[in-house]
Amino acid sequence: MRRYVIDTNALISFVTDRNLEQQQKIAPLFESAAHMKAVIFCHQHVLTEFIYVLDRIYQVPKDEIGRMIKDLIEMPGIEVIQKWILMQSCLGGPTRSPISVTPLLLRPVSPEADQWW
Repeated sequence: MRRYVIDTNALISFVTDRNLEQQQKIAPLFESAAHMKAVIFCHQHVLTEFIYVLDRIYQVPKDEIGRMIKDLIEMPGIEVIQKWILMQSCLGGPTRSPISVTPLLLRPVSPEADQWW
């Protein structure tokens, strides 16, 4: 199962039409997660920044933001994480699946070959 860590930029693009190219790349990942073929990790700080941007920049009503957050965290294949869990994954801790940073999403790296999947 593939594992991804989403950033605020990608999440904002997913729920708005500000960057259709990013939206088209992200939508299949959410579809895979919904069908339990992938896991998308979402750091608690990403959620905080997501709420702030939707509220202050896009003026989305707070009750609508609340519904979005609720839907996201209850969606199959989405896991909200905290810093220490992310660091364990990045450093190849108990899971032995290092994660490498890219501008749009953090994508898994093959532990055997140290190359992109």
